[in-house]
Amino acid sequence: MRKQKRQSGFTLMEVLIGMAMLAMLMAAIGSAMHSSLQSYTENEKSLALTQAARSVLDRMMREVRTAADVDSTTNSLMIDEDGTGQNMTAYQFSPGAFYYVQTVDGHKTYYPLLSYGDDVSVTDFSVVREDSAEGNPLSVTVRLTLEMRDRTFAM
Repeated sequence: MRKQKRQSGFTLMEVLIGMAMLAMLMAAIGSAMHSSLQSYTENEKSLALTQAARSVLDRMMREVRTAADVDSTTNSLMIDEDGTGQNMTAYQFSPGAFYYVQTVDGHKTYYPLLSYGDDVSVTDFSVVREDSAEGNPLSVTVRLTLEMRDRTFAM
């Protein structure tokens, strides 16, 4: 009796099944990588937005602390720098936008703040001013609310 030599290797069916399993594994890995990169990009945008808003609020805080007078309305904060009313700084809210308004010798200049495109909008700006019995400002609390796509950031 003659012994038959076994040939080593894979059959065509085994190769096709292996390739199909490898393709499914690569698709799953690719999908996970894509989701991870999208999440990273969204977080980067959120971080940039909150840092810009904090920067605006920090600047506002410095200006309020050194101001001669502070006045507020429903949608704006006016800061009198020297007490004369000629050099004023204002932060003004209009739905979806937030402006820095600088008045020098009666001439106003508007600068848009927090402009990151169509997916970011300022949804609320409120100022609460507490005065002493003599009418001097004791504290000014500012709340700024931003919306980016479906997320809301209150600062």
